[in-house]
Amino acid sequence: MELFQSAASPDEDTLEETRVVSLMKKINTTITTSVICQKLKELEMKRADGKRGRLSSDEFISLFKEISTRPEIYFLLVR
Repeated sequence: MELFQSAASPDEDTLEETRVVSLMKKINTTITTSVICQKLKELEMKRADGKRGRLSSDEFISLFKEISTRPEIYFLLVR
């Protein structure tokens, strides 16, 4: 959350897509840019709030968890 706040502009509590990509890669260097961009596009398709191209801190955290979670490990944990 602190990293998000430091990357966000002082007057906004959202990040532009380019900043989202760079922050995610800074946090987890194994995530590829193409994976992040694909997930951002999927998120944009579901949006209807008019904030296209920007993510709130909650959306950023949810997206990061989704991208960082390895499906095979998650499957073993919930079994």
